[in-house]
Amino acid sequence: MDKFAWITDKLKSDKKIKSIKVKGRILFITRDDYYKLQIIAIDDSFIDKNKVAELIQGEEVNYILTTDKNCFITGDVFEYLNNEKIVIGDFGDIFRILKKHQFFPYLNPTIKFVTQGLQQHDKVKDIVRLSKSTFLIERIIYEPVKILVLEDYNISIQSVRGAIEMFDKFDCILKFNPNGGIADNAYNLANEKKFKILKWGELLGELNKKWK
Repeated sequence: MDKFAWITDKLKSDKKIKSIKVKGRILFITRDDYYKLQIIAIDDSFIDKNKVAELIQGEEVNYILTTDKNCFITGDVFEYLNNEKIVIGDFGDIFRILKKHQFFPYLNPTIKFVTQGLQQHDKVKDIVRLSKSTFLIERIIYEPVKILVLEDYNISIQSVRGAIEMFDKFDCILKFNPNGGIADNAYNLANEKKFKILKWGELLGELNKKWK
């Protein structure tokens, strides 16, 4: 399967990989410690629980590969797959997982940093994952805040327009990448649409007070 060709090519010289083979719709990657990653791919720009449940029905897999880098994944997918002990992620996540001692549980490094950081905030009561990149932050005293996590090096007006088109209404875009900048016209559009664009430290500070 062409979608697996790049993965197999990258791993064929890895001495920790015992075998790589494709059988039916599944790519089997076995490490030298006999841990086995069983991957099925989904080619879709919008992924919800029903599509995932149909995809894995009758298959023994522990990883779902999303081939569309910009796909939208609904929040119920993550809850459903956590119960099934299955990870969903992109090509890069496969290589990160293979370096871990165990394959599950696993969180993308960006999502792991954000969720763990927010959980440690003394004004945060709970965090609900609404989609691949959006979270509802429930606070102890103040109203909840919905954030969208973007990893763009630079936040341009095009980045903001794309976020508005793809996601439901949100209160804040979190610029996760500490490098790069935020364009003035991106800030202007955010102000016009009544949401904030914040860096990590700024978000933590804003969570301490009433959202304006």
